Amino acid sequence: MMPKVSVLFRTRDEARTIGMVLEKVLSQSVTDREIIVVDLESTDGTLDIARRYPVQCYQIPMQWHNYGFPLNY
Repeated sequence: MMPKVSVLFRTRDEARTIGMVLEKVLSQSVTDREIIVVDLESTDGTLDIARRYPVQCYQIPMQWHNYGFPLNY
């Protein structure tokens, strides 16, 4: 069964804000959801923070980065 809502975050060195943003999304009333973080080789611990939450985390190399690739991945 597909979730009602999918939320995708493309990140790169967002450790300062990623926790707050994920908490806000997770506090919403819609519980039938998936949250996906696609990270572009952050060096500040962004993925470490994101992995503390019930979200799917992926990391892609910078050489694969373009506008559409993280969305399609």
